[in-house]
Parts: sequence; C-alpha cells; structure tokens
Amino acid sequence: MLMPHFPSLARKLFFIFIIVIVFAIPLSLSVLDCAPSPVLDQSPSLTATADSVNSADPVNSINPVGPSVTIGSSATIESVASSASSSVFVSPASSEPAGSSETDEPQYFSSFAYSSVNFYLEDSAIRFDNDLRGLSFYPDVETRAAASRELDAAAKKYLSEFKLNPIDGSFSDRRCLGDNCLEQEGPALSYNGEPLALPAGVKEADIAVVSIAALKKIWLIGFTLQDGENYRGRAFSFDGRTMAEIILPAPVTSRYRGIFGFGGEDNDFLVLYSADQGTAYRIKTGQFTEAINISRFFNIRGQSASFKAEAIKVASGREVDWYIFSSTLSRPRLLKLWQNRTTEIVGAISFENFPGSQGTSAVFKKLSFGSGEIRLAALVRDGSGRDDWQIFADRGFKNNSSASLLTVPLGSLAEGGQFRIVSIAHSALEVDASGRAAVKWLFSSDHDNWRAVPLGRNLEFEIPLTGSYFFRLDFSAASDKFFSPFIGAIFFDYYFQK
Repeated sequence: MLMPHFPSLARKLFFIFIIVIVFAIPLSLSVLDCAPSPVLDQSPSLTATADSVNSADPVNSINPVGPSVTIGSSATIESVASSASSSVFVSPASSEPAGSSETDEPQYFSSFAYSSVNFYLEDSAIRFDNDLRGLSFYPDVETRAAASRELDAAAKKYLSEFKLNPIDGSFSDRRCLGDNCLEQEGPALSYNGEPLALPAGVKEADIAVVSIAALKKIWLIGFTLQDGENYRGRAFSFDGRTMAEIILPAPVTSRYRGIFGFGGEDNDFLVLYSADQGTAYRIKTGQFTEAINISRFFNIRGQSASFKAEAIKVASGREVDWYIFSSTLSRPRLLKLWQNRTTEIVGAISFENFPGSQGTSAVFKKLSFGSGEIRLAALVRDGSGRDDWQIFADRGFKNNSSASLLTVPLGSLAEGGQFRIVSIAHSALEVDASGRAAVKWLFSSDHDNWRAVPLGRNLEFEIPLTGSYFFRLDFSAASDKFFSPFIGAIFFDYYFQK
C-alpha cells in the first residue's frame, strides 16, 4: 500500500493518533456499560409493564400459564389478566426465585395456607366449611318439627322401613321397585327371594362389604373386595335380569375398608365410595356413558370416618341440587352439592348442626320443590330408639347482599410481622366459571388501597414490597337464591426476604 508522503515528525504524530483512536473506542463503550440505570418510579402505583394489561376482573379472566411480568414498587397491584380459561383448576407455571438488584440477601419460598385460621370469619357473610374445606355464602336452611299433614303415608312408610346398618357389622338391606325387591344378607344377594349369582370376577371369599341401592327402574350394587392388605371396589347396575359393571376411569382402591353408596336417577346418578379418602363419580348415561370425577368434594375431613352414602337428586328446570345423607347407624351426615344452573356440580357444603350429634341416625326423602324452597322429610332416631319426624327446608343461600372476607396478614407468618415480597410465583383460585364471574380477589398492604390479584402470571418486583399483606375476597350479590360461588382452594406462592 502506498503511504502519503509526510515529514518525519508529522509521520510520527499520525501513528500516535491512530493508536489513541484504536484504544479509545472500546474504552468508551466499557464506560457506557457501567453507567447508572435510570431511577425507577417508586410512586405508590404498581403498574405492570407487559403489553397486555387491562382492568378486567382477573378472577373472570385467567390465563392458566402466563409469562413473567415485571412490576414496580407499590402497596397495591394493578390488574394483570389475559384470555379466559374454562378450566376449573388454574395452575400457572411456577417461577424460580427472582434476583433483586437492591440486595443480595437470601430469598425464601412460602405459600398462603388455605385454612379457617387464616380468615377473619366472625363478621363475614362468607362461610368456610371445615369439613369440605370450601368458601361459599351461608346456607339459608331451617329444620322444624313435621306437622302430620306434611307427611303422607308413603313418605312415612319409606322412611320407617329404611334399613340402618352399623359400619362394622354384617349388612342387611332390602330395596324394592314396585313389587320387585333386591335383598342382601351379608355377602349374599337375592332377587324376589331367589339367590342371585355374583358377577364374573367377584368371589364370595373376597367380599368384605356389599351395598345396594334402588333408583327408578334399576338397582345399583357395590362390592368392597379384600385385595391382600388393601381393598378395591367394583360397582354394577342390575335391571332384574343381568348385572353390568359400571366402568370408572380409574380403579377404586384403598388401604382401608370402605363402602359404596349411590343415588340419583337412572341416567344421572352418583357413585360414592367412602373410606379414609372418598372416591366419587357422577355417572351420566345415554348415547355415551360419562363418568365425572367429583372426589374433590369428599376429602378425608369430609368423610369423618366412612359411612354409607345415600344420594337424593332434586331438579326443577336448570336448577339441580344433590343431598347426601348417611344410612350408617349412629353416624349422621347431611351434605349438599349444587350446580349454579350449570350442567356440572360446582360446590359442596356440610350441614354441621343437622341432623344431630353422634349417637343419632337420620334418613331423608324428597317432599317437594316449589316457592323457592326444597323440602326434605327426615326421620331422626336417637340412641334410645325414639323417632322424631322433621322437615328440612332449604331456601338456597343468604346471598341477597354482597359479602367480603379478609385474611390475616401474610406478614404475621414472618419473624417480627414484617418482610418483603420479592416475587409472586403462582396465584390462582379453585373456582368454576359460573362462580368466577361473581368473585373478586384483592390484595393490599395497608388495608385501604386494594387492587386485584393478577392471576395466571409470574410477577417479579423490581423493588421488593415491605409490609404486612392482606387478601380480600368479594362475593357479588345474586338474584338466584340457589346460587353461590364455591372456592375450593386459594393458591398464592411467593418468594420473600426477611
């Protein structure tokens, strides 16, 4: 390459200039990389920086798995939501602990404990069911002595002849449809007085318990079979001629001996296996048979030791409710499942103070559904054998006014009652679509400023929030007395610093 002609001194200055330029450029870029970051807005507004931010109610607008969203420092959280999901269970992906630009202190993981002790229940119109572990409006029910005119001869005969059996004894039962009767005596079955052969695959030597029920035109039979140190259950329908196995999505197995219970209509009935943990399905028959798992409503606390369940379906148009009682001697239970005018069971409640304390027994029969009231006839028998005829009247829920429920502060779980939330890994409500539209889930650090909890997102705080944190659930008033949201669980997982 030809070099321009310079005097010797000029040539030396030219090469020095080139060397300075070569080293100065990367040095300036390095200095730019070390420049201080822009100062973050620390005003009391926590606004998400994601592109998709709106003011929709996040309980009614949930993305099951959403991307991480970084938000600024605040005492409140703005609503962050995206497209709705029809899933009953909302389970966003959990995030790893977020780093903090402010401190290198260790981070800890914690979760909100869904328990009655973490709610201020005393002055709230929202009820926590200690047996079934769900939140709903309070039920509007009444029990009263039955007037003689309220119980016809058929109802009295049905309830008086209803068989009650001890949970550990040899079962004896008889269920009739018209003039045809299915009977059991221990493991032996008979139909109209003639022995009934066991279905294929069921050996009498393996039978631990047999239970029977009658619907409209068919009977249902449940076998609890000894299987080594465990138990397994099989259920069948019987039309007076043949038995057909009810195929369930998964085998019914348990470490403890359980017992089947049934109830409903021929084309829509419940199969309930009660042991330490309840297993329950709703069976819908027609062109296709559908088995819907509703076991989440029958947890260990809800079983309160096993019992034989009897189910009653009460329907009027789109309004469908189910009542489940115990026909086990001295183990009274009365539960209700409801549908909120949908096609699926969405909630459950236990009537803790009815039919009475341990030592009594109670059986029920539907009387009527009209004028905004479902009436069940009840025969309650005390330990001495005295019978008491009662009416159980269900008028739905006390839902004519909106209701709120506060939690104890999350900060009370940390030493000193104060800590800093760095990020929210997972936030979700277990609620169906009909209830979701009537629920708001709010968050605050000062009990005054409330914002919606951003469900379906993983959130990282640029500057950790410090304080005591509170949740609030709001239920909207309803015009339908038999409507109530049902919150089966609250999920709130987060990382914090002490």
